[in-house]
Amino acid sequence: MLFFYRTLLLKSYILCGIIIIQQYIEVIKMKNQVAEDKKQLKENKADQNNVNVFTCPDCGAKLVHEGGCVFCPFCGYSECQ
Repeated sequence: MLFFYRTLLLKSYILCGIIIIQQYIEVIKMKNQVAEDKKQLKENKADQNNVNVFTCPDCGAKLVHEGGCVFCPFCGYSECQ
């Protein structure tokens, strides 16, 4: 009878260990997802900031930096610093 209880107790410990490991894996997955989401947010913010700085406000083309000035080769828009 004592063997039965010891076996049952051991199975309980193993089951608890498996459940803990499964939960730990889920936490790791969530942390990785959060890290990826933060990275994507930073990239999106950088892209939004770059769009305003490096595109022409008149035609939307890429601006060219030359000699301290920024100009659009398509419509002629320019900003000098």
